[in-house]
Amino acid sequence: MFHQFMGVQNNRFEKTYRCYSILCMQGNPKVLDIQNGGKIFLPPSALLAIQSMQVQFPLTFHLSNHKETNLKSTHAGVLEFNAEEGRVYVPQWLMVQLMLNEGDLIKVKYSALPLGTYVKIQAQSVDFLEIHDHRAVLEKAFRNYGTLTEGDIITINYNNRTYDILVMETKPKGAISIVETDLQTEFAAPLGYQEPTPIPKKLTKPSLEGSVENITQHVVKEEEGFSAFHGSGQKLSGKKLGEEIIRKKEYSKNKPPPALVLPAGRIFFGYKVVPLKGNESAEGSKENIFSGEGKTLRASRKGKGKEV
Repeated sequence: MFHQFMGVQNNRFEKTYRCYSILCMQGNPKVLDIQNGGKIFLPPSALLAIQSMQVQFPLTFHLSNHKETNLKSTHAGVLEFNAEEGRVYVPQWLMVQLMLNEGDLIKVKYSALPLGTYVKIQAQSVDFLEIHDHRAVLEKAFRNYGTLTEGDIITINYNNRTYDILVMETKPKGAISIVETDLQTEFAAPLGYQEPTPIPKKLTKPSLEGSVENITQHVVKEEEGFSAFHGSGQKLSGKKLGEEIIRKKEYSKNKPPPALVLPAGRIFFGYKVVPLKGNESAEGSKENIFSGEGKTLRASRKGKGKEV
């Protein structure tokens, strides 16, 4: 009879309480710290009932909405046994998860959970990306949780801001205990996150030619200024000054060659070598410069021909 009154039947703990948020708990200075956690407050009678059972520590409980039409359930650890009799205090996010209002009935049942080895989570806002070290923040936040259940949206607090985190997957499946275990954590892209749009690149083949036509369009043009002797020149013979002479004149002011600004994918190997007109090979350019007849200022004594 005593065990049935305390909610223990056949060595099982299962009890129905009135559920209230931790914010309604009076005289608890740690309300703000435990609000963003996963542990509940049970009455002292629950501790007396559990002490007569063979249980596994740390204690974990299965919580469910008392309404038969609502199949919402989750798991939680216990922080203290100092709630008023007939009441249980839970974090606000847990009441939202179970769709409970203040004073609704909740079923609390002892349930041993396996130690977790893996969890995959997803932040419910892209604001979570503003945190510099996500793993360190989560490691500290998980200290306020004793369990993790697939499908739960838990809350963590960092730098006076609250972040909602979805538990997407756990190993073992379903629900796990995260107390004193090496937990591997994987991050999914936050809800609403979009990959940045890449800037399209022009599909141009790299140019390996160094012709003047290819290079001049990438030369940084110098500002045109005053030119004292602008125009073409002429030789004394009346012929126009050659283009190569004009080019030498333009670059005779100790100026570096114009800078090249080449687009991505273009390579410059120098200007194309164009041989000058009339510049023949070494063998073909050798002419008999001193061909012809020679003359002397005096005639030969014998008068036989001219002396060379």
